[in-house]
This record gives sequence, C-alpha cells and structure tokens, in this order.
Amino acid sequence: MRVVMAWTQYQAGVSYVILEHPENELPYVKGRYIPAVRQYLQDIGGTIELENKYVQQKLRENDTNIIETVMDRLDLTTVQLTRLNCVRMYLGVTYLSEMCTVDGQYIANGVLKRERDTDEYVTTLTRPHQQKPNARS
Repeated sequence: MRVVMAWTQYQAGVSYVILEHPENELPYVKGRYIPAVRQYLQDIGGTIELENKYVQQKLRENDTNIIETVMDRLDLTTVQLTRLNCVRMYLGVTYLSEMCTVDGQYIANGVLKRERDTDEYVTTLTRPHQQKPNARS
C-alpha cells in the first residue's frame, strides 16, 4: 500500500495529500486503487489522514507548485494535463524553484534543453523512471 500511495502522490505532483483532499480533481492521475478510493471518499464526504504524507515540501519561500498553478490558471484538457505531467515527472520537478536558476530569475539551461538533471538543482530523492516525452508534449 505504501508504494502505491507514494507513487500516486508523486504522480499527482501536488502540495497536499491527495487522500485528505479527494474533492480536488486530478484527471491525469492513472491507476485503479487510489483513484477509486479518492472517488469513494468524495462520494461519502470523507478523508483519510496519513502519518507519512509523501508530499514534497517547498524548497523556497513563496515557491510555486507547477501542477496546481497550471490547473488554477489554464483551462487544459485531460490529455494536455497528462502530457504536462509526464514532462514534469521526466524532469523530476514539482516546484518552479527546481527548474530555475539559484537566484530564481530564469529557467535553468538544462530544462530549456529538455535535460532531466541540471547543474542548478539535482534531487536526492529516488524517483520513478519516466520515459522522455515526445516533442509535442
């Protein structure tokens, strides 16, 4: 169960525990078990609080979660959200600070070149393998 929850939380890429907020739609999240549990929780108005949250913390003050920002500001289709999320997972990022230069002024060169790890930020977390998305993504 822990592996499934950790993977689904990482796949969601949000800054909150997905079982504590089942009312927030995440149409791009794949799987059977956790999406079904979230739907059931939404139907009954329930939540599940976990001891281990599996949520990556912000790296900087006023950091911005990529997926949450996109979902709040853009009207994307499920396919577009899925593609964006695949790129996010390929790059191994959750927050904007992970893609920026140290001063936060620019997107890091490695990200612009579509490289997974850059000289600016390298995660120490073990992450699942995500194939390189196609050019359209």
